[in-house]
Amino acid sequence: MRILELALKTSDSESLGRFYGGVLGLPIESNADTNSLTVVLPDSKFIFEQESGFDGRYHFAFNIPANKIEAAAKFLTDRKVELLPAEDGGSVFRFESWKAHSVYFYDPAGNIVELIARHELYNASSEPQLFGARDILSISEIGVAAVDVAELRVAVEEQTGAVPYRESSETFCALGDAEGLIILVADGRVWYPNTGVSASRLPVRMVVRDDCGACHRVQIHAGRSVFERD
Repeated sequence: MRILELALKTSDSESLGRFYGGVLGLPIESNADTNSLTVVLPDSKFIFEQESGFDGRYHFAFNIPANKIEAAAKFLTDRKVELLPAEDGGSVFRFESWKAHSVYFYDPAGNIVELIARHELYNASSEPQLFGARDILSISEIGVAAVDVAELRVAVEEQTGAVPYRESSETFCALGDAEGLIILVADGRVWYPNTGVSASRLPVRMVVRDDCGACHRVQIHAGRSVFERD
């Protein structure tokens, strides 16, 4: 499953524009008519929609080349982005069962951002020591807090064809595949990695493409969802 487009809310699109465009160097498009900011990735679009007074914090991830996690960590620290510490005291998190490595940090809105190198994607670069904005390839994950994880899981499965990826439980379920995942968690569950930030039911809009090439528009409000098929 590929997440082609993801739209989230923010109360400070100006600061996010400076961060994603200036610090990370990603292409940015502003739309005065819709009061939105679009971060353009090679394979996805990431949209922040301005909403006065919004104070929620999201958890999302971007795919990077499988062999560039160390270069990504250096890229971020060189730009004074503080990385969250891993259990071994370093900055790179290793997920053996998921065949992936990640680094985590916060953006100016307090969103938990992850760069993830998934070895199942076989997208290794010929220049593993170099990292730039063009290596932030696509939207890998979006975390969604659910009123009832099992109920929302069934709805997503029926409407998009996405199936569980790796382990799942009553409070956690990842739907999709290594290319794109919707991470369902119980409302109030603390976001990994031990951030102290509780998942809350925030508005999310996205366009996903399934393995058959069909696109689905997904809207999630208050932990429940509405789907449209293109």
